[in-house]
Amino acid sequence: MSVIMSNQSSHSSIIEWSLMASLLMITLLAIINQDNHGVDAARRRCFACRSRGPLGDCKDQFEFNATTASSYGSSPVEVQPCASGWCGKTIEDEEEGTHIMATERMCLQRPPSDGKERCSKTFYSNRKKTFYMCFCKGDLCNGGGSIFTSTSAPTIFSITGLVIFFTLYILSA
Repeated sequence: MSVIMSNQSSHSSIIEWSLMASLLMITLLAIINQDNHGVDAARRRCFACRSRGPLGDCKDQFEFNATTASSYGSSPVEVQPCASGWCGKTIEDEEEGTHIMATERMCLQRPPSDGKERCSKTFYSNRKKTFYMCFCKGDLCNGGGSIFTSTSAPTIFSITGLVIFFTLYILSA
């Protein structure tokens, strides 16, 4: 009987220790995450370039990041400060084919009126021609990349930590 009680006590202390470790990890990652948002707020930059056709540097698959764009002295791709913090990307003449299609990345003078990040077809006010435009907010957000471009690693780790924490909490009940 005492062996069973000892086993349950040991199991309970392992779960309690795991819960405390998970809570500590979540707290540390939340602090790191706050620090990263402070850096992002201070660094408001956008890629700036324009190219036409399949051989241009500005087209998608965009192969530049903060390091590679600034390391090429003669590159047509620039990293520019952006006071509004909103970047954009346009694709013109998409229907005409890739040989004539123009892609431009830029800093927006002001945010979209609704303040939402998005991509959609739109049209020039003085012409009936449509083009594709994306709006995003964040440091170098108008580059290429995956869905995780605007999601920081500490945020992902914090969510993972919460899942672990609640899983252990449920198991201990």
